[in-house]
Amino acid sequence: MHKPDVHDYKNPVSYMRDQLEYLKKTERGYSIRKACLKLVRCSPSLISNILAGKRNITEDRLNDLSKVMRLSALEKEAFRGLAFGHTEKPKIASPVRRKRSSSSLLNDWINPFVKDAMRLSSVRENIQNLYKELSALATRKRIDRSLSFLLANGYLVKNQNGQLEEATPVNVLGDEEMDRKIRHFHKQTLELAKRGIETFELEERLAQAMILRLNPESHEQLKQKIHEFSLELQAFSEAHAADDQRLYQLILHLTPTGGDK
Repeated sequence: MHKPDVHDYKNPVSYMRDQLEYLKKTERGYSIRKACLKLVRCSPSLISNILAGKRNITEDRLNDLSKVMRLSALEKEAFRGLAFGHTEKPKIASPVRRKRSSSSLLNDWINPFVKDAMRLSSVRENIQNLYKELSALATRKRIDRSLSFLLANGYLVKNQNGQLEEATPVNVLGDEEMDRKIRHFHKQTLELAKRGIETFELEERLAQAMILRLNPESHEQLKQKIHEFSLELQAFSEAHAADDQRLYQLILHLTPTGGDK
């Protein structure tokens, strides 16, 4: 069986179908499920829906789809052009090492909360309501510092009336400390959830905890289910992008209770 050439195709879904079929027949042990195990933005159900015409190929999932299809860098760019009618210009490395930390949204863990709170109708009506909405997270001074950062780095812009509003999402390169910042962000969101149990009534919050007995195979299966659920949550968020009454956080957290570490 000959390897499909992406340049011979006019339909990206047809190429996906043939490339995946090629991998199944030529790579021993290959399966879409195994290829998706460590991917966040791709799952077997998503691929099945794309092949069935129920879901579209989107740019935010292009990298993971390319990994599942085992595409080279050149094949990936050709597939991008096939799916979206354009390709990215090659990135030219800068001879000067730039400080990336100033571009990280997680320089301060409250930055994502401040950015998303700008969508709330109460905040759009009066910027002063921002401090009320985020009063449980940070002081006014810290929120102002976050606003300055978000404005300086393009996450927020000023409209014709001089009011701050969320800009088009910006793709930002992570820096060398990103892993540490993500861990700190997760710890702070867990702390906020813990305070919420004491602060809000059951009608305003939802908390569930389960204890599971797993082996390595079922652990991977559970992570895959969580990944698939996360994709559904992303689709839900996109469908409700205009909702603007209140800001919530949702945490999915799976962790060992002890053992080797």
